[in-house]
Amino acid sequence: MAQSRNSKRRSARKRQGSGGRRAPGAPPRPAPAPRVTPPPTGTPSIKASRDEAPKPIWAPLPVTELLILVGIVTAVVGVVRATPAVVLAGLVIVMVPSLELALREHFAGYRSHSAMLAGVLALIVGPGGAVALRALDVVALPVWALAAIVLLVFAPAFTLLRRAFRRRSGGLSFRV
Repeated sequence: MAQSRNSKRRSARKRQGSGGRRAPGAPPRPAPAPRVTPPPTGTPSIKASRDEAPKPIWAPLPVTELLILVGIVTAVVGVVRATPAVVLAGLVIVMVPSLELALREHFAGYRSHSAMLAGVLALIVGPGGAVALRALDVVALPVWALAAIVLLVFAPAFTLLRRAFRRRSGGLSFRV
């Protein structure tokens, strides 16, 4: 009889856990921590899912898409009315949110936009600088010098942007 009582007590202790008895009035034991599954250890997929897309800070509002739509409508109005300034304004309105989206996706490791971002930088520095120098009456650059500047800006920018994307994407140089 005494033996069956002891075995019942041991069974009850096993069910309670390894700590044995609690003092009366003591707080309950914390539940064991849930198991966390480690992230997959392989090469990330070349095909990116839409769930991985980086969200903008204005996430529920489609600000980027609306600005692109406004820019397209403005450019079309400029073409219909034959007003180059309005066409240019529409293209700039389209370019700004598109560039923001490309930067966000690139530096999140979602899609690689290395060539486009390096090209935009090269066009800002090269022809943009040439126009600024010409407007200031400093110097007029020959076409070969302008092409050399564009290449000298594009090549290292492309390399650095590609390296940044590889770090963010887990080693991939591009994703589709």
